[in-house]
Amino acid sequence: NAWIFHTEFGWFYTDVTTSFESVWLWSETFGWVWTNKDYFPYLYNSYTSTWFYLTKGGYYDFNLDQWVASDFSI
Repeated sequence: NAWIFHTEFGWFYTDVTTSFESVWLWSETFGWVWTNKDYFPYLYNSYTSTWFYLTKGGYYDFNLDQWVASDFSI
């Protein structure tokens, strides 16, 4: 099973070929994003060239230059 659960951010699907040194995750909110232990809670979407910063109750979208409220429900 490639699904993982984060207590604050909910469910993410992981790429089964990924090590946890660097990981690709999929969520309904962000689509496919990349992160690693040094960058988390920053996520990068290479398709849109967008960085996100996750916080409890939302995230910061650097392309939009704004905070977005979210419950991270999948």
